[in-house]
Formats: sequence, structure tokens, C-alpha cells
Amino acid sequence: MNSPRQAPLLWDRALPDPPPSTPTIDDLPLTARDAAQRATAVLAGEPPITDPLIDLIRLLDRDTNTTRASEAAERAGISSTDLRRLRAAHTFGGPPGAHATLYRTTPDASSIQPALEAINRTRSHTARPLQVDGNRITDDQAQLQIRLGPDDRWYPYTAHHEQWVPVPGPSTEAAAAYTAAVNAKRNRHG
Repeated sequence: MNSPRQAPLLWDRALPDPPPSTPTIDDLPLTARDAAQRATAVLAGEPPITDPLIDLIRLLDRDTNTTRASEAAERAGISSTDLRRLRAAHTFGGPPGAHATLYRTTPDASSIQPALEAINRTRSHTARPLQVDGNRITDDQAQLQIRLGPDDRWYPYTAHHEQWVPVPGPSTEAAAAYTAAVNAKRNRHG
């Protein structure tokens, strides 16, 4: 009697390469870190990130692979310059910092008026009035801006090559964020 032919055991044969859409072995540490970060955030009570672009920026945080970053920017339909700005915003303020960079929101007026008063106390009396546009307070004369993020922190920006660039120093105090923008601009030029 003929015995049935047995297929080679899985571990006795070479496996085909995974399809290109699956993670590579090099992606496993990034995937593990991401899972740990998400679990930590959930346990801390942070809301999940539902914006795909902010989630992409979060995933690229601390990833030094410039090829992967360039491919990600291209797939997301953003320029490499915008990707760098968003990564900087995430570095300085996490997902809320990236959100403040991406989106103009309309906060409650009770958040804006005290911020204007606090910033004006730090400025010269001869300075032009501050401009308010949604969650953004802009000092056109000094080329500085602060933005209120979804976490109720103010994020500082400076004008650089006709774009608003995030700088370190988010704060719950508008005047402190404004001062961080002043210092970042001074350090860039000084």
C-alpha cells in the first residue's frame, strides 16, 4: 500500500519574501515601540489619535530613516518641508503640537482675551496691534505667532522663509509661549 505523500514541514523549507505591503524585520522594533506608546497613552487616559496625518507624524517620531520619511511624505501628499515642520511640532508638543500646526480652530473667546492682555504686557507700547485668527495670535511686526492647541497649551512659532515654523516652548501661559518665540527668533538670528 502506498503511503500518502507528506508536504515538507514549514520549518524545513524556505519561505517566500513577504509582500511589499507588510512590515519588514527592520520595522518590528518600530511597531513594538508604537504599540507600547499607544498602550501607555490609553492607560494614561489620552484620547486616541484619529487624524491619519498626525498619526503618521507620531509614527515617524525619532525615526532617523530619511528614505522612509521621504516616502511617507510623498504618500501623504505633503512636501518634505511640511513634513519637517510637522515633525518639529510633534517633537515640541506631541500630537497636540502637530494639530496646532495643521489646523486653525475657533476657541472660546475667554481663552483669547486673557492671552492678548498677557502678551501685550510683554510688548512695547509702540508695537502694532496683535492679530487674531481663530486659535492664532500673530505679531506681524515681530514675525511671531502663538497657537492654542487642543490641549489648551499655547504653541510658539516664528516666521522663516515666509512660513510659520514651530519652535520649542509650548506653555499653558500665552505670554510664556510668546517669550519662547521671541527667544527662538533671537537665537536664530543672534
